[in-house]
Amino acid sequence: MKKSKIIFIAIVFIFIICFYTYINSFTFAIWKSGFSTKDIKVLINDKNIDGREYRVVKTSSKKQKIVLLYMEKNRLGVWKILYYTPPEYDFFDNPIDDEVNFNVIWWMKPLFKIENEVAVPASEFHELYYGNNANKKN
Repeated sequence: MKKSKIIFIAIVFIFIICFYTYINSFTFAIWKSGFSTKDIKVLINDKNIDGREYRVVKTSSKKQKIVLLYMEKNRLGVWKILYYTPPEYDFFDNPIDDEVNFNVIWWMKPLFKIENEVAVPASEFHELYYGNNANKKN
């Protein structure tokens, strides 16, 4: 084969891999961060003030039954995990409480309110509890 054919095939192959990764960036971001892609459940799907889509996702990991992820699309349309709920384990890798089978995540959503024809910055604070007996703690 000529070098030009090999280079062309390599470019096409790289393009296909990049396109496949772009299309599946949601599950790829979860898998790359070490979380399970088998039990993904999208709990919230919304847009932020910049018009970027964000999701709050329930999944699991080797150490946790319930992990909540806050994911956002970047300008290129690729999903990225911005933060997630930390594992509920102590220093010796023992569960803090076996009976507690829930997790909580919170985030802020900036907004603008119109008051007297002037845009005033404001924000919303969101909390999401997920799991068995997921009542808000006092």
